[in-house]
Amino acid sequence: MERLLYTLCWNLLVLIFVVTGCSSSTLPPSDPLEEKMPVLRVLIMENVTSCMVSFPSSFVFQSGNYQETGRGRVSLSIESNYLVINGVFLQDSSCRFVTEGFRTRQGSYRGNLFVLLTNSQILLINEIDIENYLYSVVPSEVSPEWPKEALKAQAVAARTYALYEMVNSRQKNLPFDVYADTRSQVYKGDSAEHRSTSLAVDETRGEVIRYQGRIIPAYFHASSGGFTENSEEVFGTLWPYLRSVPSPYYKVYPQYEWKLEVPLSTLSKKLGMASIKQVEVVERTPSQRLKLVQFTDEAGRILKVPGTNLRTMLGYTAMKSTRANIRLEEEKLVIYGVGYGHGVGMAQWDAYGMALAGKSYREILGFFYIGTQIDRLW
Repeated sequence: MERLLYTLCWNLLVLIFVVTGCSSSTLPPSDPLEEKMPVLRVLIMENVTSCMVSFPSSFVFQSGNYQETGRGRVSLSIESNYLVINGVFLQDSSCRFVTEGFRTRQGSYRGNLFVLLTNSQILLINEIDIENYLYSVVPSEVSPEWPKEALKAQAVAARTYALYEMVNSRQKNLPFDVYADTRSQVYKGDSAEHRSTSLAVDETRGEVIRYQGRIIPAYFHASSGGFTENSEEVFGTLWPYLRSVPSPYYKVYPQYEWKLEVPLSTLSKKLGMASIKQVEVVERTPSQRLKLVQFTDEAGRILKVPGTNLRTMLGYTAMKSTRANIRLEEEKLVIYGVGYGHGVGMAQWDAYGMALAGKSYREILGFFYIGTQIDRLW
């Protein structure tokens, strides 16, 4: 009886795909990847219980040993902890749409769509080769109007970082390699692509940053504020190629100086203390960022907060960096700072300044990633 129901469900799924328009039930020939170019798994949507996906061209639907072709709009949902496709309950917790591209409410994407039901949510994962992925990432991270050498530096750093995360994710048996936001790198799909940044990707095709033959975590941030940061101060790991370096190029960033005011009532609530009466910088990092800040309230309670934790608490876009001075002024905590971001690795606006000064992308990358080399892997 269960097998009969399963067969009827598949027949219904076939009928639904036929209605949306289908042709052959055989897999189309896939374009072979050139040399060893990897395919990334990008998590583009999470915490989803239902959504619609449209396919401008035909797709091949795969789940378990079953496959069928179709095109058009497809609904995805969860019911009774089953993955439901166009109203049909799947026996498997995942399926794949092999296609040239697709569209969700967030935008359009090149490549395949992998759908996974896990922990009572649907994950939408875009499977795309790394070079096509970078066509979207580079203009999402920096302005396409920047000098070519700055764009090429960003392309190589982004390619390297993606590969580093891919290896780590697969060692942990995660179902995806990278996020589509600042938890990894910003990826907006093909609508973000721009001719100048795509050219930068093409001209550095397959190039990655390595240290003693190993791909590095090529962290980057917006602006150094005059000095980059040692990796262990932010990520807890000392990497010899992610050292603090002075950068004279940071002032090209239009908002390199900033100021943040926080009412003491708000601050006290965030810290879980009585009214704050004193603030003191206890320790700074070698790049003069806030390492440890001490707060004292009216009850005499003392709380020491790491600078990175303080920035997280106040918000990354509000407290743009920890390279700052901090004091109390008229019932407010006032922070005067420079730069933007965690400070580790390449500073994007500084790279822009270096490109304006005539530096090549290899010189830019060598400046921020000490003792590394650029190798072409494909």
